[in-house]
Amino acid sequence: MPSPLRSVYAEKALSQIPRLLTLMDRNPFSPTYGCFKRTYWLDKTVDFPDALPQFGVLSLALVYNHEMPFDPAQSKPGNIYRDQPKVKEWIIAGMRYWTTLQHRDGSFDEFYPNEHGWTGPTGFLLYAMLKSYMILQARGEFPSDFRDQFFRTCRKAAQYIIDWDEHGVLANHHAMAVLPVFYAHYVMGGDDLLRGYEKKLSEFLSYCTDEGWSLEYDGADIGYLSASVSFLGKVYKINRDPRLKQVMEKAVNFLSYFVYPNGSYAGSMGSRQTLHFYSHGCEILAPEMPLAGRVADALLQSLKEGKIVPAEIMDDRYFLYRIPEHLESYIDFGERSGDVHLPYEAGEFVKVFPLGRFYIEKRGSTYLVANASKGGATKVFNAETGAQLLSDCGIIGKTEDGEVLTSQWIDPDYTFTNTENGFSVSGSLHRVPANKLFTPLKLIVFRTFLLLFGWSSTLAYRIKGLIRNLLMLKSGKSPVLFYRSVEWGEGSIAITDKLKITGQVLFESLQVSDEFAIRYVPQSRYFQSQELSARGYLLSKEQLKILNDEGKIHLERTLDLRTGQETPPRVVPVVMGTMGLEYSEGRKVKRSLTYRLQRRADELIRAIRRHSAGEPKDLLDLGPAEGKVLSKIQDAFPQLRCTGLEYSQELIDVCEDSRLTMVQGDAMRPPFPDASFDVVTASALIEHVVDPRAMLREVRRLLRPGGIVIITTPDPFFERIATAIGHLPEEDHQETMTLRTLSSYLRDAGFDAVQLEKFMVSPWGMPGELGIEKLLKHIRLGGLLLNQLAVGRKKREA
Repeated sequence: MPSPLRSVYAEKALSQIPRLLTLMDRNPFSPTYGCFKRTYWLDKTVDFPDALPQFGVLSLALVYNHEMPFDPAQSKPGNIYRDQPKVKEWIIAGMRYWTTLQHRDGSFDEFYPNEHGWTGPTGFLLYAMLKSYMILQARGEFPSDFRDQFFRTCRKAAQYIIDWDEHGVLANHHAMAVLPVFYAHYVMGGDDLLRGYEKKLSEFLSYCTDEGWSLEYDGADIGYLSASVSFLGKVYKINRDPRLKQVMEKAVNFLSYFVYPNGSYAGSMGSRQTLHFYSHGCEILAPEMPLAGRVADALLQSLKEGKIVPAEIMDDRYFLYRIPEHLESYIDFGERSGDVHLPYEAGEFVKVFPLGRFYIEKRGSTYLVANASKGGATKVFNAETGAQLLSDCGIIGKTEDGEVLTSQWIDPDYTFTNTENGFSVSGSLHRVPANKLFTPLKLIVFRTFLLLFGWSSTLAYRIKGLIRNLLMLKSGKSPVLFYRSVEWGEGSIAITDKLKITGQVLFESLQVSDEFAIRYVPQSRYFQSQELSARGYLLSKEQLKILNDEGKIHLERTLDLRTGQETPPRVVPVVMGTMGLEYSEGRKVKRSLTYRLQRRADELIRAIRRHSAGEPKDLLDLGPAEGKVLSKIQDAFPQLRCTGLEYSQELIDVCEDSRLTMVQGDAMRPPFPDASFDVVTASALIEHVVDPRAMLREVRRLLRPGGIVIITTPDPFFERIATAIGHLPEEDHQETMTLRTLSSYLRDAGFDAVQLEKFMVSPWGMPGELGIEKLLKHIRLGGLLLNQLAVGRKKREA
């Protein structure tokens, strides 16, 4: 059925044609006749005419060929450019000028001389020129004396696209490679171009996921995903390749989750933080996929209301893309059918995309969208009123050394856990790439280098890769860990942020929440009105002092879903003796932590085998951290039901072993019934608790008759030495105890001590360690060992 909004496409596009023509040299006696780079031919403030502005040819061809009336009720004029002879002359002039800008290898420049750009300039321009040719040729108006030159330029451009690639995976560029190569085959024929199409399509498909998104550098970018759909749709219009349709349908289903109740789209949820929506693919797909039509309608309304990026606020380089996108969407406006809803319009649901690490939930009237791969960037909306309640891009701060650190950088090592009431994400803050600026001297050196060596396609390729790496991709983990959890409450959402400094870092300032971008992307950072409702919170001087002095901070805030009010971050005291994410992260890089873990696990397994009465059925590990030791126990006893009781939720969240039952709770108050377990282990825990006797009494309560408790703890003497030399700076021990003390504590709690001995020659491990330990014990020098093992059996009731 027709939509009253269709005319918005034409109105938005036609309003920009005067601006487009103002950029064009329309003087037929000028040496730059047909050039769309006004700053080159008129202002003379730039020193070369990059080719990309010639994309304006396509807009002129479309308005020249198609009637586009507006809504008569609004008394809007029609398309004044239709069938105008001068417009035809300008189209051909623009095409002729385009052919003069091509390098010998077939490529074109976009940002700087001798760039040899791939699909950014070369692919876009080839499509624009071929489409314009098709329009003029169908009218019998393409000049015959220009055809051979034009086709030579097109074939060279197509071959360059087929032969080359670019640094960093940008799936929309690969989709753009598919588009012009197929059109080149469609217009000029040739099996080589058809093979090129298959090659480019295969490359693009390799970057697509079953979740519907395709790779943009290191994750999903929803704005550019719509571009990929648009590029493929243009091919699908004339080539009903089922592979294209399948990818497009998956992509539309995925991107529909990021059409927001307030009318905005994509943005900070994407890897490249783009806000734009390419509509043409959805219009082409709409008759076959009702959801595509619903997405297009919702964002067409947003376009009318200025809630997604319109051409008029884009710079001269990129508004060129928007005009033909609107025009082709108007021309190919798809028939709508069926009663279909966007995700935020549906009933309650939870949707998790594990590969992309997206968490989306509709609960009541609240719609929450989060990207854990970007450190837990989160948006919250009221789906009924359309109000944006929260836009939180994560954590960003500046150190006293001038580095900018953030949680928003995409890192495959982040741990993402979706829970019953939300999700959590943890990892390291990343350094934001430096904002490099040109000075006159640097620019002269750069231009000179390009002029001398830019003739080489290979060298130009490497230069562009270096620039892209410096501006967009280069980062690095900092010695600062973060943990974020987002949890639903009764009428509220709680956001927890924890930071732990593990190296030599002091913060000058630090902010949580708000809209901010940390990656350079040319088509991004356009102003959108929802920015005005986003809130950020700079830590106070007192809060910064806690973070810098103590090396850690725990912040909590709450969003009231009824009023939209958010409480500022409050500091939650860190409980003494507890460990956090730094413990798990340390095991990834510190040999001593890894070795101690393995030795403790080995001792626990040997003790279970030696002292269990029969085959144990249930084991509880107190303070299991992320469950590494417990996993090793599970490996040794596959039939054993293994449960871990861990105080730190962030450590539970990074547990990767699905065989384990991990419970959040306090070892001093374990939430389990009496006589629930045959074995209780406490590896490197008892020294952290404030009252070991009380903990052991609780353990006795939990054990079945004849059950055993197995404890490991460092030797007090060697721990003091290790602490003095900085080997154990983070352990937070409350009490150290000897084997004699442990024996006394076990007896007082109602246990018989059945094994008391030491183990571990060195904290890092060494060849023949077990043999050395055995020898030391044999010659009665076991007291030199560094760790202690105590096993107690629950006494029978009197």
